[in-house]
Amino acid sequence: MKGTNYLAFKKKIKRLIWSFLTKTEARTPLKTQVDMLLGHISDKELLIYRKIHRLTMSSGKIWEIVILNYSDFERVDKLDFIFHKRRVIIELKNKSTTLNSAAYAGTLLGMVSLRAKYPDYTFILGFVNSPKIDLIKYTGDLGYRVLGGESLFRFIFLDNFQDIQSHVISIVKLFYKTPLL
Repeated sequence: MKGTNYLAFKKKIKRLIWSFLTKTEARTPLKTQVDMLLGHISDKELLIYRKIHRLTMSSGKIWEIVILNYSDFERVDKLDFIFHKRRVIIELKNKSTTLNSAAYAGTLLGMVSLRAKYPDYTFILGFVNSPKIDLIKYTGDLGYRVLGGESLFRFIFLDNFQDIQSHVISIVKLFYKTPLL
């Protein structure tokens, strides 16, 4: 993706990420149970904590927005994305700790059911907030690739990886323009 399409993509994801973060920010009540437990810290520290926590919890959704608007990625039933040109199906998770046994079983069932329809596609389990991971796993007859962090983003965005990552970081920084202590 290059040229004016790439510039349009960058403008579009800025608008979509900003919209998502604005909605997330507006949904948060002023005094939650956690806020009350952290009553010994200042309001400024509490605000910083909440922004960091909210961003950590929503980074997977932010990258989902970016991926769905990049190139020809589409939603697929049972998992997250399909990219027909590269014959790949991806299930995206925020981090490995969000993949409990029930979620893992659901992901594997999704892969198995889609394997019949897309037998020559590569299945990828991707972790957004993860160290660099690139390995192949097998569960029974099902083989899939596990990608995390930089490996995942390089696979998806190819040569545009660093530019897109920098762009997303700048959008989020601009939105959360609260100086740290």
